[in-house]
Amino acid sequence: MSMTHRANRSNLWSANSNVDTTTPEGIFEKRLQFGETLDTIHESVVSYISKATPYADGRNAPCQVVAIKSACTRREFLKEPHDIEKELRLLTDISHPNIIDVLGNTFEHATASIHFWMPFIPYTLSNILSCSSFSPYTSPETGRGSNSTTNSDMKPLIFSILARSLIYQIIAALSYLHNHEHGIAHRDIKPANILISEEGCVKLIDFGIAWDKKYSPTKEVLWPEPPGDMCFEVCSGPYRAPETIFGPTDYDAFAVDLWSLGTTCAEFFTALRLRSDGNDAYDSDEDVDETSTYLRQAFILPEDGWQNPSWFRDSLFNAERGSIGLAWNASKVIFEDASPVDLKYLLPNLPESHLDWKEHASHFPPEEVTASALDLIQRLLVYSPERRLSAGDSLNHPWIQKEDVLLPAGYPHVTGHSSLRKWEGRGLGELLSTHLNPTGYMK
Repeated sequence: MSMTHRANRSNLWSANSNVDTTTPEGIFEKRLQFGETLDTIHESVVSYISKATPYADGRNAPCQVVAIKSACTRREFLKEPHDIEKELRLLTDISHPNIIDVLGNTFEHATASIHFWMPFIPYTLSNILSCSSFSPYTSPETGRGSNSTTNSDMKPLIFSILARSLIYQIIAALSYLHNHEHGIAHRDIKPANILISEEGCVKLIDFGIAWDKKYSPTKEVLWPEPPGDMCFEVCSGPYRAPETIFGPTDYDAFAVDLWSLGTTCAEFFTALRLRSDGNDAYDSDEDVDETSTYLRQAFILPEDGWQNPSWFRDSLFNAERGSIGLAWNASKVIFEDASPVDLKYLLPNLPESHLDWKEHASHFPPEEVTASALDLIQRLLVYSPERRLSAGDSLNHPWIQKEDVLLPAGYPHVTGHSSLRKWEGRGLGELLSTHLNPTGYMK
């Protein structure tokens, strides 16, 4: 580690060298230094997240529950390009209602580890997407005893309102990061990295592999990534942009985010699958015809019984084989022109009002822009990185702009966008409450 890097680290934690035990942050930091046992709620090869409730005073009055991210800062114990120091620097330099806040931090000298804490939010977008009720259509579980014709008729409209609200907030966070002032690419956009508060406020998390124009190309970070030496092992499985698959060292990190954004938005509308214990998402090794009736079903049930079943949402792309599968395919070195697939057939949970039943099987989006979620997704999932719709332009897409967006209570006023805080007398949090199921890693 360079002397410059050590100096920057010293500046980051100089304010925490003397613990102020009169503040919740100081009390928590002191308790952390004393080695209090915390509940680990997520662990990876490079970091772990714990849940803790610090105390505001000696009377054991609890204050805000927090999630603490911890990771070592030594290269020999890390995987490129993970860097918690850069993550902390980025998060403390920015502020947006749809990006997680940092409440405090400390440096543990014995293990050369950083710990920083954030508000604890138990729900992820993955939780909502895996809820069978989060669909414009009636699930098999409730089909036989549906509530009423009125409720059934309102289901597509309410689903569209919720989907547009959440997608708007995700895009707003990305647009803020990508703007010229900040120049930050997240590089791991996916449902599991998007938290949802009880009020329905999106919070983007996990900036551990982010790339930014200010620091990433320099030697001031743990893993310098100048053009020509960028890390290509970014993004996760089905959300990974195609241009990063074959090991490039120079690519547009912002365009990579746009592809991941497109796959994440698409997942709002893919099939919901009921999976039994022991059954993989994709049981067959053979390719499935992506235009088959099977994949056009909004709900897919297992063929071999329902033993301890649970719902999950299909990703748009199958990444079950992982990196080994990619290497195996690459060794074939067979490149053929692939026939385009009409995207609407892969999104069976699109409300019918979003569908244009004209056939559109093309590698490029249609020339005419339409006010539908399908059109937005098509303009993000373009193979040529330079042709993908930017995050800023996505905020101005007709589907986003056509009606007032329902936003959480307390969300700041958005210039240039019409918004609501209540729909039919109900707030966003209330509308989402039936879909919030804290079964993700933040449990």
